[in-house]
Amino acid sequence: MKSALITIFISILLVSCTKDNTVVPEEETPKKVYEDIQVASGLYSNIRVLGQSSDSYLRPGDFPPDFLINENGDNEFSLSDLRGKVVFLEFWRTGCSFCRESIPSLVSAYSIIDNDDFIVITITTDRSLNVSQSSVKDFLEKFGMDEWINIYDGNTISSSIANHYSIIGTPTSYLIGKDGKVVSSLHPKSSNFEEVINSELAK
Repeated sequence: MKSALITIFISILLVSCTKDNTVVPEEETPKKVYEDIQVASGLYSNIRVLGQSSDSYLRPGDFPPDFLINENGDNEFSLSDLRGKVVFLEFWRTGCSFCRESIPSLVSAYSIIDNDDFIVITITTDRSLNVSQSSVKDFLEKFGMDEWINIYDGNTISSSIANHYSIIGTPTSYLIGKDGKVVSSLHPKSSNFEEVINSELAK
């Protein structure tokens, strides 16, 4: 009798479970700070800022805030990994008219210098994901920027590279020497751009 009652109880329990219409809330998927966007050759979007932020424009002799690209990927690297090379950082936007003048000069100089120890990293400060998927791709292809590293800085300002570098306008650029320190805020349209780069490469 006791065994029969247990069997009946289990049967009722199973039926009640199968008829339970309670909606179980789905687990919330953690929102990524940077979406992985593959819209053009050499464009990275999965970035993590590592270094301390700067409260003003960087000055010669300063160490720029470090950041990591493509974390856990096959080609993961950080800015600090580039010690021993001359690095040129340029912050830009697709809608910036001065950037449209600066980028072609950089493309030309990069081609002329043609040195494996000269690393160019351009960082777009566009905040909209839609802008990255359309305008940035077109911009990169139009100006032939796929020969170097391009970074989409994301739409989360508090975690962006531009925010940590205190960028308030574009274009803004920094030349970083082999020792990892800022050399100057050299502009690609400067008449002595190539001369300064080659001088740093010779050190």
